Amino acid sequence: MKKLSKELVKRLIREEMKAQVENYVNQTMQGIAHSQTLSDLEDGSDWGRYFSTMLGSQTFNTAVMFGTGGAALPILTAQAMGSKYGELEAENKESSRVPESQRAYTRNDRPCREAR
Repeated sequence: MKKLSKELVKRLIREEMKAQVENYVNQTMQGIAHSQTLSDLEDGSDWGRYFSTMLGSQTFNTAVMFGTGGAALPILTAQAMGSKYGELEAENKESSRVPESQRAYTRNDRPCREAR
């Protein structure tokens, strides 16, 4: 039986945990309506839903700012960086599934995001 390296085992465990978290988030978000843009708002009900969505989405940030004081900036920065890193990692994983012949490249032979 082939023995796996510690790094490979850690990476596999990490990928499995991320997949479980993503699956949980997708299941919880199924029943929630997508947020509207300002141009979609037609009546008072739409405006109320819009403002409650905006308030709910900023509750975490506000709680961190009031609860931690000066530590809020590094905490929120780390949260944003982690979120963006996850998005970029998912994007890279998705782009690796595209066959080489269908990829668009820039002048520096790097994949072009806009072409996907």
